[in-house]
Amino acid sequence: MTRSYFNATKVLPGHLLRELQKYCPGQQIYIPKPNKAAQRRARVLAFAADGMPTREIARRVRLTQRHVRRLIAWDRKSHAQVQKNLTSRQ
Repeated sequence: MTRSYFNATKVLPGHLLRELQKYCPGQQIYIPKPNKAAQRRARVLAFAADGMPTREIARRVRLTQRHVRRLIAWDRKSHAQVQKNLTSRQ
């Protein structure tokens, strides 16, 4: 795997460059790409919250209907767990 490096003075706005220099002056840093899976999951959940049918969500985000249903179920389960934890603290 080949890594490409950029001169920060040429690709970053000045204020951001100065802020980075406070934390890692003269060092190379790695900036990861955005998490595409998280972005797609957010889109699925937003479409579902708007009431869009599973088939249409799957078509728009290029996933299977089964995977869309899993994402929605996972989200509901995680919200239920949060609610359970909140009520048990009271």
